[in-house]
Amino acid sequence: MNQFPTLNELKGFFSNKEGKSLFANFAQFGIYQVIIYLAPLITVPYLLRYIGVAKFGIISFAMALVYYFQIVVEYGFGITGIQMIAQSQNNNRKQSEIVSNVLIIQIILFSICFILLGILCFLIPKIHDYRFIYLFSYGYILANIFLFTWFYIGVEKVKYVNVIISISKLLYILLIIIFIKNENDFVLVPIFNSATTFLAGIVSVIILRKKFIIRFLKPNKDILKRYLKEGWHIFLSNIAMNLYRNTNVIILGIFSSDISVGIYSAGEKIVKAIQSTLSPLTQTLYPFISRKKIEEPKKSIRYISRMITIMGFIGCIISILLFIFAGKIAYLLNGSVNLAMVRVIRIASFVILFGGLNYCIGIIFMTNYDMKKEFLKSVMIVGILNTIICAILCHLISEIGAATALLLSEFILFMLLVYHIQHNKYKCSTNPLEL
Repeated sequence: MNQFPTLNELKGFFSNKEGKSLFANFAQFGIYQVIIYLAPLITVPYLLRYIGVAKFGIISFAMALVYYFQIVVEYGFGITGIQMIAQSQNNNRKQSEIVSNVLIIQIILFSICFILLGILCFLIPKIHDYRFIYLFSYGYILANIFLFTWFYIGVEKVKYVNVIISISKLLYILLIIIFIKNENDFVLVPIFNSATTFLAGIVSVIILRKKFIIRFLKPNKDILKRYLKEGWHIFLSNIAMNLYRNTNVIILGIFSSDISVGIYSAGEKIVKAIQSTLSPLTQTLYPFISRKKIEEPKKSIRYISRMITIMGFIGCIISILLFIFAGKIAYLLNGSVNLAMVRVIRIASFVILFGGLNYCIGIIFMTNYDMKKEFLKSVMIVGILNTIICAILCHLISEIGAATALLLSEFILFMLLVYHIQHNKYKCSTNPLEL
C-alpha cells in the first residue's frame, strides 16, 4: 500500500541538486497557479454582476465549442511534446527540430479548424447570431500556439512562461474591470482574452529564440508524419476527455436555457479553478518522471506511487472543504445564494479528488509506461457514457444533471484506469498502486 514519504526522505531528496531544481519548478508553478486561480475568482463574479447570467452563458457556450478546436490544434503535444523535449534537453538542434515541426502541424490544424468554424457560423442559427463571439474566442487558439508552454515544461524552465502568462492574466483582469460595465460589453470579453494571450505569445517566442537559441527550421515531411503518429493516441484521448470535461456545457445549452448554462459554467469554473491549485505538483513531476523513466525506471515508479498517495489526500481535503463552503462561494459569485449554483458546486466538488488521481494514474503513469492504448480506451468509454448520461440528466434536471454527469464520469474513469493497471502488470515490473 502507498505511504507518505518520511521527513528524512524529503530532506535527503531536496538537499541534492535534482531535488532543489524540482522544488524550484514546483514553487514557480505555484506562483503561476495563484494568478490563474485568482483570475476566475475575480472575473466570474464581476461578469455575472455586470453582463448577467444569460450573457455569461453565451460566452461560456462559445468557449466550450472553441475548446473542441483547441484540442484538435494542440494534437496531444501538451503531452508528447513535453516528453520529446524532456528527453532531448542537451540537444539544441533536436529541440529546434521539435519546436519547428510541432509549430507547422499546429498552424495547419488551426487553419483547417478555422474554416470549419466559419461554416458552422453560417449553418447554425444559434452560432450565427453571435458569430463574432465565436470568432473572437477562436483567436485564443492562435495565441496559445505561440506560448509554447509544453516546451518550457519539457526543459523544466517554467518560470519564463509562468511570468508572461501571469502578467497577461493580470492584464486581462484589469481590462475586464475597466471596460466591462453593462451587458452590451460582453463581446469584449473574448477579445480581451485572445489579445492578452497573444501578447504573451509574442514574448514567449522572443524568449525561445534569445534564451534557448531555438531556430525555426524547415519542416521535414517524414518527421511531420512521425510526430503525427506519435501524438495520435494522446490526441484521441484528449478528444475523448473533452467529451466529459467540456461537452456538458454544450449539451446543457442544447437542452436548457442560457441562464442554466451560465449557472453551471460559473460553478464549474470555480471548481476547476480550485482544482488547478494541484497543477504545480503534477506539471512539475511530469517532465521529471519522463526523464527518470529513461534513467532510473524503478525509482520513477516509486515517485509516481508517492504522488498518487499525496494527490489523493490533498484532493480529498479540498473536495470536502469545497462541499462545506459551497453556499458562501455561491454568494460571493452571485451576490446572493443561488441554490442551483450551490448544488452544482457541491456535486462537482469531488471532481477535484478523482480528477487529480486520474491525471497521476492516466497521464503521468500510463502514458509513460506503454499503456497509451489502455488510457485511450478508458477515456473513450467514459466520453461516450458521459454524453449519453449528460443528455438524459440535462433534459430532466438541467444544470444539476450536467454536474452529476461530470462527477460520475471522473469516478468511472478512475475505476477503469485502476482496472487496466491491475490487468497489465506485465508492461511494468512494479505496480504504483501497490507500493
